[in-house]
Amino acid sequence: MSLLIYPLVKLNISYFNLSLFFSTFSLVGFTFYLNFIFSKIKKLDSNILMLLSLLLILTPSLHFWTAGLTKEALVFYFMSIVFFQTVKKGLISFPLIISLVFILLIRPYLFGIILVSYFVFILCNIKMNKIMLVLLALLGTIISLPILKGFLRVDNLNFEEIQQSFQRIVVYSQNNGTSSIDLENSTYFYRMFLVLFKPIFYDSKTFFQYLISIENLITAIILFKFIFEVIKNKAYKFIFKQQVFLSLTVILLILFFSSYLYNLGLASRMRVMFMPYLYLLMFTFYAKIKNNRI
Repeated sequence: MSLLIYPLVKLNISYFNLSLFFSTFSLVGFTFYLNFIFSKIKKLDSNILMLLSLLLILTPSLHFWTAGLTKEALVFYFMSIVFFQTVKKGLISFPLIISLVFILLIRPYLFGIILVSYFVFILCNIKMNKIMLVLLALLGTIISLPILKGFLRVDNLNFEEIQQSFQRIVVYSQNNGTSSIDLENSTYFYRMFLVLFKPIFYDSKTFFQYLISIENLITAIILFKFIFEVIKNKAYKFIFKQQVFLSLTVILLILFFSSYLYNLGLASRMRVMFMPYLYLLMFTFYAKIKNNRI
């Protein structure tokens, strides 16, 4: 972020104008999503589709974390561009490459996850020979390993250094934040619940945590209904092939965040990266149901 805003700061642009500039990016990202959603709603008269679109518009945390001079404002915008490249016929484009470069600069681990998801998306949509598959897999590995090492802050990717990195996170979580959890004494599935739904009333301590608990409860109800409908309609092919980019990105981000997130506020902030994709996944699923194509 320092690199990105350095030229703007040198031009003596005020903090207020910088915040307005970055917020504009997230606003444009919202318009991309909403144009896509409303184009589908016009053709389909569905209460569930309207509800999902309203939730995407009105979800407070999405607007809170993408307003102002934040990484999430840019991430939200560039992730919207990446998604809409997947719905076009061309698999590689200049907007896609630029978006991936900015995501790499802002959040390298997010770049790695999106790259993996996009790679799988390409495999599911075009026919490739084995040599090309091997070369792409090697390229993905070469790119991903330095990113992983940088995120973990280790010199070598071995068990001992990864464990030491985890211990540093444990110590940091114990000494910082007012809503931290004990990483050493919490299970992976509990942290997954933290990433998806917490705080949720019983562990809320402040007025704002009670407010976000309402949002999280609504998300939980809708998500569990969505999972039930997928199982009921046996729509696994639609989820894991036709919408593989959305589903894989959401799943990988949730699994990744669940490995180290230790703070309720941090969990709420990180949802910005996968919640829009999750809503889009549910939206496209219910649109297919409405068209009787599943």
